[in-house]
Amino acid sequence: MGRKEKLKLQRREERKENEIVQEEKGRRTKISAVILLLLGVAAYQVNIALTKGGNTSQPTNQDNGQVKGEAAEAVNDSRIQEIVMETSKGNIKLALYVDDTPKTVENFLKLSREGFYDGIRFHRVISDFMIQGGDPVTKGIQGTDFVYDGDANPGLLPVAGTGGPGYAFEDEINPRSLGLSDSIISSYENAGYVYRDDLTSHKVTVGALAMANSGPDTNGSQFFIVTQEDQPHLDGKHTVFGKVTEGMDVVRSIQQGDEITRIDVLEQK
Repeated sequence: MGRKEKLKLQRREERKENEIVQEEKGRRTKISAVILLLLGVAAYQVNIALTKGGNTSQPTNQDNGQVKGEAAEAVNDSRIQEIVMETSKGNIKLALYVDDTPKTVENFLKLSREGFYDGIRFHRVISDFMIQGGDPVTKGIQGTDFVYDGDANPGLLPVAGTGGPGYAFEDEINPRSLGLSDSIISSYENAGYVYRDDLTSHKVTVGALAMANSGPDTNGSQFFIVTQEDQPHLDGKHTVFGKVTEGMDVVRSIQQGDEITRIDVLEQK
């Protein structure tokens, strides 16, 4: 075989090898593209699955009422009004639910600004339950101006717990946002409670500030603060219009006869 024939043969072999290499590169490129496509589809499916899985933890119409009530309270973004209740035992800072209980908060702030609560005593304190105040009857000296126990009252003095501002106003409660069952709501309505469905209500939990009353729509000036344990049996019966944000140690130290010296209304947030 001559030199020219050898060179031609060598070039043909080189071209063949180059074609094989190019085909292999093309095949690998196609495989890589397919793999990337499959990975993208898999990632998309995983993301959809995770999103759906996360949603299963949210309350639905099938969840029980209590879960829905807690969720509604957790996501509630209503305005608050901060106040400081100065007492003979120290200061208590509270946040009032302006949007959730508008009339109750308006009444409480009006009385506070007028000095109505200045000098009023906590007349009812139940261990591991609550402290109650807001009765103007308790201004003055116990035994001279008023008594705590109406049964031991030979002078027929005013009895602590019976006074108020001279008027009464309605409850502001949405029982379904509290998670109350239809049967309980029906029983309370039969007892005279009239509810609203346009408000977000709050449960009677530790630190809750709620209106004291003698039945449906008998709110005035008296209030109570829960001290140690949640009181679910009171949900739906009392308007919770605020909560303690600072000073629970002061709340728990209050005893019967301790005094509210003044209530300061802070700049609204």
